[in-house]
Amino acid sequence: SGSGSLVIRGISGGTSPSNLYLDKHAGSGSAGSTTVFDTRGHHADIILTNLEVSRRSGTHGGGTGTGYFYFDAGVLTVANLVPVAFAEGAAHNTGEVHLDGGTITFTGGVTLRSHSSPPPPRFATGSLTIDGNASVTSGRITLAILTGTATGRQAIANLNLYGGSLTMTDDIVRGDVTGVGTVTASVI
Repeated sequence: SGSGSLVIRGISGGTSPSNLYLDKHAGSGSAGSTTVFDTRGHHADIILTNLEVSRRSGTHGGGTGTGYFYFDAGVLTVANLVPVAFAEGAAHNTGEVHLDGGTITFTGGVTLRSHSSPPPPRFATGSLTIDGNASVTSGRITLAILTGTATGRQAIANLNLYGGSLTMTDDIVRGDVTGVGTVTASVI
Protein backbone atom coordinates (compact mmCIF):
# COMPACT_ATOMS: atom_id res chain seq x y z
CA SER A 1 0.00 0.00 0.00
CA GLY A 2 1.01 3.64 -0.19
CA SER A 3 2.76 5.45 -2.99
CA GLY A 4 6.04 4.61 -4.55
CA SER A 5 7.56 3.34 -7.74
CA LEU A 6 9.74 0.48 -8.90
CA VAL A 7 12.56 0.41 -11.46
CA ILE A 8 14.14 -2.91 -12.49
CA ARG A 9 17.30 -2.90 -14.62
CA GLY A 10 20.32 -5.10 -15.16
CA ILE A 11 23.57 -4.78 -13.25
CA SER A 12 24.85 -2.06 -15.62
CA GLY A 13 21.85 0.19 -14.94
CA GLY A 14 20.62 2.54 -17.67
CA THR A 15 18.60 0.50 -20.15
CA SER A 16 20.32 -2.83 -19.45
CA PRO A 17 17.77 -5.64 -18.92
CA SER A 18 17.41 -7.90 -15.92
CA ASN A 19 15.64 -11.27 -15.44
CA LEU A 20 12.63 -12.13 -13.29
CA TYR A 21 11.79 -15.74 -12.40
CA LEU A 22 8.65 -16.43 -10.35
CA ASP A 23 8.23 -19.89 -8.85
CA LYS A 24 11.06 -21.44 -10.85
CA HIS A 25 12.33 -24.80 -9.63
CA ALA A 26 14.86 -27.16 -11.15
CA GLY A 27 16.21 -30.40 -9.80
CA SER A 28 14.45 -32.58 -7.26
CA GLY A 29 12.04 -32.11 -4.37
CA SER A 30 8.33 -32.36 -3.73
CA ALA A 31 7.30 -29.18 -1.91
CA GLY A 32 4.67 -26.82 -3.27
CA SER A 33 5.21 -23.09 -3.47
CA THR A 34 3.45 -19.84 -4.32
CA THR A 35 5.21 -16.72 -5.58
CA VAL A 36 3.58 -13.32 -6.14
CA PHE A 37 5.02 -10.28 -7.95
CA ASP A 38 2.56 -7.41 -7.50
CA THR A 39 3.06 -3.79 -8.54
CA ARG A 40 -0.64 -2.83 -8.51
CA GLY A 41 -1.14 0.75 -7.41
CA HIS A 42 2.48 1.69 -8.10
CA HIS A 43 4.28 2.94 -11.19
CA ALA A 44 6.81 0.39 -12.45
CA ASP A 45 9.51 0.74 -15.11
CA ILE A 46 10.80 -2.76 -15.89
CA ILE A 47 13.13 -3.96 -18.67
CA LEU A 48 13.70 -7.72 -18.76
CA THR A 49 15.44 -10.22 -20.97
CA ASN A 50 13.53 -13.12 -19.38
CA LEU A 51 10.29 -13.35 -17.43
CA GLU A 52 9.14 -16.82 -16.34
CA VAL A 53 6.01 -17.44 -14.28
CA SER A 54 5.80 -20.89 -12.65
CA ARG A 55 8.35 -23.20 -14.27
CA ARG A 56 9.25 -26.56 -12.80
CA SER A 57 11.78 -28.80 -14.48
CA GLY A 58 14.10 -31.66 -13.68
CA THR A 59 12.99 -34.56 -11.50
CA HIS A 60 10.61 -32.61 -9.28
CA GLY A 61 8.61 -35.21 -7.35
CA GLY A 62 5.33 -33.38 -6.92
CA GLY A 63 3.81 -30.41 -5.20
CA THR A 64 2.04 -27.53 -6.89
CA GLY A 65 3.97 -24.54 -8.12
CA THR A 66 2.00 -21.32 -8.48
CA GLY A 67 3.19 -17.98 -9.78
CA TYR A 68 1.23 -14.72 -10.00
CA PHE A 69 2.36 -11.58 -11.84
CA TYR A 70 0.36 -8.32 -11.50
CA PHE A 71 1.12 -5.08 -13.36
CA ASP A 72 -1.10 -2.00 -13.79
CA ALA A 73 0.96 1.17 -14.34
CA GLY A 74 4.18 2.10 -16.11
CA VAL A 75 6.26 0.31 -18.72
CA LEU A 76 7.12 -3.40 -18.93
CA THR A 77 9.36 -4.69 -21.73
CA VAL A 78 10.38 -8.35 -22.08
CA ALA A 79 12.72 -9.40 -24.91
CA ASN A 80 12.44 -13.21 -24.89
CA LEU A 81 9.54 -15.64 -24.95
CA VAL A 82 7.55 -15.56 -21.70
CA PRO A 83 6.64 -19.09 -20.50
CA VAL A 84 3.64 -19.19 -18.16
CA ALA A 85 3.08 -22.54 -16.36
CA PHE A 86 5.82 -24.72 -17.82
CA ALA A 87 5.88 -28.23 -16.33
CA GLU A 88 8.42 -30.99 -16.63
CA GLY A 89 8.63 -33.80 -14.13
CA ALA A 90 5.94 -34.75 -11.61
CA ALA A 91 4.76 -31.29 -10.55
CA HIS A 92 1.52 -29.39 -11.07
CA ASN A 93 2.00 -25.82 -12.28
CA THR A 94 -0.24 -22.76 -12.39
CA GLY A 95 0.90 -19.41 -13.74
CA GLU A 96 -1.16 -16.24 -14.06
CA VAL A 97 -0.21 -12.91 -15.62
CA HIS A 98 -2.62 -10.01 -14.97
CA LEU A 99 -2.09 -6.79 -16.94
CA ASP A 100 -4.51 -4.03 -15.93
CA GLY A 101 -2.69 -0.92 -17.14
CA GLY A 102 0.51 0.51 -18.50
CA THR A 103 2.42 -0.16 -21.70
CA ILE A 104 3.59 -3.75 -22.06
CA THR A 105 5.73 -5.28 -24.82
CA PHE A 106 6.43 -9.01 -25.10
CA THR A 107 8.83 -8.97 -28.06
CA GLY A 108 9.38 -12.75 -28.03
CA GLY A 109 5.72 -13.57 -27.36
CA VAL A 110 4.07 -15.67 -24.68
CA THR A 111 3.50 -19.42 -24.21
CA LEU A 112 0.59 -20.29 -21.95
CA ARG A 113 0.80 -23.76 -20.45
CA SER A 114 3.34 -26.32 -21.51
CA HIS A 115 3.60 -29.89 -20.23
CA SER A 116 6.25 -32.20 -21.58
CA SER A 117 6.94 -35.19 -19.40
CA PRO A 118 5.50 -37.94 -17.15
CA PRO A 119 4.37 -39.16 -14.70
CA PRO A 120 0.61 -38.66 -14.78
CA PRO A 121 -1.75 -37.30 -13.71
CA ARG A 122 -0.29 -33.80 -13.75
CA PHE A 123 -1.55 -30.46 -15.00
CA ALA A 124 -0.26 -27.06 -15.97
CA THR A 125 -2.58 -24.08 -16.26
CA GLY A 126 -1.44 -20.79 -17.72
CA SER A 127 -3.43 -17.59 -18.17
CA LEU A 128 -2.83 -14.10 -19.52
CA THR A 129 -5.49 -11.53 -18.60
CA ILE A 130 -5.57 -8.08 -20.22
CA ASP A 131 -7.96 -5.56 -18.69
CA GLY A 132 -8.35 -1.92 -17.69
CA ASN A 133 -6.28 0.43 -19.83
CA ALA A 134 -3.38 -1.97 -20.49
CA SER A 135 -1.78 -1.48 -23.89
CA VAL A 136 -0.09 -4.77 -24.80
CA THR A 137 2.05 -5.53 -27.86
CA SER A 138 3.11 -9.14 -28.25
CA GLY A 139 4.87 -11.53 -30.57
CA ARG A 140 3.33 -14.97 -31.06
CA ILE A 141 1.02 -16.19 -28.29
CA THR A 142 0.99 -19.98 -28.06
CA LEU A 143 -1.89 -21.65 -26.25
CA ALA A 144 -1.19 -25.05 -24.70
CA ILE A 145 1.72 -27.30 -25.57
CA LEU A 146 1.48 -30.98 -24.67
CA THR A 147 4.21 -33.40 -25.72
CA GLY A 148 5.30 -36.81 -24.47
CA THR A 149 3.52 -40.13 -24.12
CA ALA A 150 2.35 -40.33 -20.49
CA THR A 151 -1.43 -40.43 -20.14
CA GLY A 152 -3.51 -38.38 -17.73
CA ARG A 153 -1.79 -35.04 -18.25
CA GLN A 154 -3.60 -31.76 -18.87
CA ALA A 155 -2.56 -28.53 -20.59
CA ILE A 156 -4.92 -25.62 -19.95
CA ALA A 157 -4.36 -22.17 -21.49
CA ASN A 158 -6.56 -19.09 -21.20
CA LEU A 159 -6.13 -15.75 -22.97
CA ASN A 160 -8.61 -13.37 -21.32
CA LEU A 161 -9.24 -10.07 -23.11
CA TYR A 162 -11.58 -8.14 -20.80
CA GLY A 163 -10.38 -4.61 -21.63
CA GLY A 164 -7.33 -2.66 -22.68
CA SER A 165 -5.79 -3.43 -26.05
CA LEU A 166 -3.70 -6.21 -27.59
CA THR A 167 -1.62 -5.59 -30.70
CA MET A 168 -0.14 -8.75 -32.21
CA THR A 169 3.08 -8.77 -34.24
CA ASP A 170 2.61 -12.49 -34.94
CA ASP A 171 -0.16 -15.10 -34.59
CA ILE A 172 -2.18 -16.56 -31.76
CA VAL A 173 -1.75 -20.32 -32.21
CA ARG A 174 -2.49 -23.62 -30.55
CA GLY A 175 0.80 -25.23 -29.64
CA ASP A 176 2.23 -28.69 -30.32
CA VAL A 177 -0.27 -31.21 -28.98
CA THR A 178 1.42 -34.37 -30.16
CA GLY A 179 1.49 -35.78 -26.66
CA VAL A 180 -1.06 -37.91 -24.84
CA GLY A 181 -3.47 -36.08 -22.55
CA THR A 182 -6.11 -33.35 -22.53
CA VAL A 183 -5.63 -29.89 -23.98
CA THR A 184 -7.96 -26.95 -23.32
CA ALA A 185 -7.26 -23.59 -24.93
CA SER A 186 -9.56 -20.58 -24.83
CA VAL A 187 -9.61 -16.94 -25.91
CA ILE A 188 -12.24 -14.93 -24.06
